[in-house]
Amino acid sequence: MHKSKRFLNDSRARLQAITEEIRPGIAVGSGATYNLQQEEIDQTAVESLDLKEGVKIDKKRISFKKKEVIRGCDVSGTSPARPSPIPPCSIQDLITYALDNNENIWKYDKHEKKLEKLVNLYFKEYGFDENLRVFIVKFFIFMDSIIEGKTEKAIWIKNMDPKAFVSKESLTLIGQRYFTLLNEYYECNIPKKMHVLDSSDLYNFLKVFEVVEDGTIFWKLGVFTNQNALFLNNRLLDFKKDLIAHKAKFKKNFNNINYINEKIFQKIFIKDRLILRFEFKSADMEQDVRLLSRTFANLMKRLKGEYRLSEDINYIKFINEKNSTKYLDVLFFIEINEKFNSVKEVIESIQDHWVRSIYNILNKSKSEEKIYSERIEIDAKIKNLMRNESLFDTEDLYVGSKDKAKIKAVIDILIPYFISLAIFLPVESSLSKTRQLTLVGFGTKY
Repeated sequence: MHKSKRFLNDSRARLQAITEEIRPGIAVGSGATYNLQQEEIDQTAVESLDLKEGVKIDKKRISFKKKEVIRGCDVSGTSPARPSPIPPCSIQDLITYALDNNENIWKYDKHEKKLEKLVNLYFKEYGFDENLRVFIVKFFIFMDSIIEGKTEKAIWIKNMDPKAFVSKESLTLIGQRYFTLLNEYYECNIPKKMHVLDSSDLYNFLKVFEVVEDGTIFWKLGVFTNQNALFLNNRLLDFKKDLIAHKAKFKKNFNNINYINEKIFQKIFIKDRLILRFEFKSADMEQDVRLLSRTFANLMKRLKGEYRLSEDINYIKFINEKNSTKYLDVLFFIEINEKFNSVKEVIESIQDHWVRSIYNILNKSKSEEKIYSERIEIDAKIKNLMRNESLFDTEDLYVGSKDKAKIKAVIDILIPYFISLAIFLPVESSLSKTRQLTLVGFGTKY
């Protein structure tokens, strides 16, 4: 056999040659013969193998590298562990999870803080007990977040198996707010207190906590499944549509929140002010808002002037059309004319001019003036500024331009409360182009 072929086929000879090159003098016995088909010498250690010139070794590239071991699949016969199934979840589990995060889910942004303040002022003055008022405040925030939020869904559904249990961690912010309110709705017995609400729309919206599926009220469900979650999500979608329609219907009312501007309110107190609140009406105009507005315009012409009540009268006027008898609710900010010696004289002057304005607009004769004068305290009724705030539980309030405490209270409480009347007593105006809320003298006319 040719020498080179014998060398190539003789594994022992090859191994001996390589060993001699690496460590001269080491003999390779028969026990050191390796089956080259089973274990190869690292090819990085061999630069070339030329049968004519023999074996050349690149010593610099010899290395003993730690090889990464890639473990294959376990084929021992044991099946891999499956993810643990979601445990049964009840309504109470969802409520408890939401309550544990109660502080975070009711953190408000700037808009929500303004809304919270207005709702609080309005319903506190309305006489709601503490539990009902706190609930209603949160409910208004909840409704607003349904409309303005990125989703109206209460729960994210991870799979379409209707019988699979939901995970409490799948509750959205809307869902967490919903279940905390659901808990308060029944725990504070809100259904039995709803008769005090004067808004049928608000009463109907609260029914969102009385969701019934297949004859079962949600809060009585033993477990909560994907099917229940899907039903609730669809219910909240319908709820959102109703809210959007309601907001569009009373857009003018809800936009009144934009009138609250502390910097503008501050400007009227560069002078001393007498604050009065009047309710103006007339039996001859109780159904006619246009006539009431014309009569009020006539009144203001009579009151303003150097030799009249005052040269500087600012006011906020709200047209209340909630009940069958329409009337004007007006908050005056008057710079007092020195010719008046008492607040009583100021009040009587306003009442007298209202009567004169009525028979002027109605073209009544002078002989009928007595009839209207007898109704003066009814048709031009002086009212307490507020009932449930001690500072404003009075028919009149004098505020000096240097009295920072009173000015702050008027700006923070009285004016926002009065504006809230136009927001939370929404009705469709009999005159579509007539503003229900008007602010005059606050730097500009709204």
